[in-house]
Amino acid sequence: MHAFDHLITLANLRGVLDLNCHLQGDWALDHPPLAAGQASYHLILDGACRLEVPGQTAQPLTAGDIVLLPRSAVHVLAAGARAASQPGTLRKIQQTGRITQLRQDQGSGVLNMLCGRIQYTPHATLLAALPEVLVINANAPADRDRLQAIITLMRLEAEGDELANQSVVDGLSVILFTLVLRYVCEQQQGLPGVFALLRDKRLAKAAMALLEDLSQDWSVEALAATASMSRASFVRAFTSAAGVAPGTWLLQLRVARAQLLLQRSAASIGDIAAAVGYPTLSSFSRVFKQQTGEAPAHYRQRLTLARQITRQSI
Repeated sequence: MHAFDHLITLANLRGVLDLNCHLQGDWALDHPPLAAGQASYHLILDGACRLEVPGQTAQPLTAGDIVLLPRSAVHVLAAGARAASQPGTLRKIQQTGRITQLRQDQGSGVLNMLCGRIQYTPHATLLAALPEVLVINANAPADRDRLQAIITLMRLEAEGDELANQSVVDGLSVILFTLVLRYVCEQQQGLPGVFALLRDKRLAKAAMALLEDLSQDWSVEALAATASMSRASFVRAFTSAAGVAPGTWLLQLRVARAQLLLQRSAASIGDIAAAVGYPTLSSFSRVFKQQTGEAPAHYRQRLTLARQITRQSI
């Protein structure tokens, strides 16, 4: 596995396609902020509109563009006059076996768009390093064929009524998001945090060593040795790239892995503590609560209850 694969796993990505939009004329869709651990995405299939983010210049969007807001920043998507969409103009259509539609069937010009969310573990290392807004234009060369193939399949599923189409588009949302992250890692060279770590071959070796075995009692000297660097040079380079000291990053990774294990496995909390490098349950519980605001047992109970409620509502 690549370090990128480990970080994707730790982020615990889940996709949700919310709307299949068909909009004519002038309109404006306000998007308030979402709870922590959710990214918003928009896929422009046909037509054109603009993206408005407070404090930034409005950005035109055309067919084939992909918009991602990793922390679901406040934003507006609009066409024509800013305040054109009045109550009653937009219609939300919900039909059994079909993706929910948002329609405005009057006016000139047509925009078709898919809107959804990517849910992830709040403060995930990979997502924290992304900018507030990412736009991949239709003419972006890298990975465009793969991206377009996923978008085409998502559109087919969103516009049809085949069995399990919601599950299919939700899963495809995660694949699309992962390809976007790959594009960012490979093409946007100025990003800080984990992306800067992975761009540096020596620091990437240390990052990979950590990700492959979080149970080990890592020292800064041992990490520096994996990078073939002196302790001082390693700490300086790592902190400059990641924005945090090696020990702080290790702590963040351990808590993220523990969150994943608490959610996905039936292992005891003591076993999970050992798996992420804490020799005692008390030391693990203290660090986990400091980072997440709740004890490991409460965290697991809350997620279990949330899943039960979700199943009952289906």
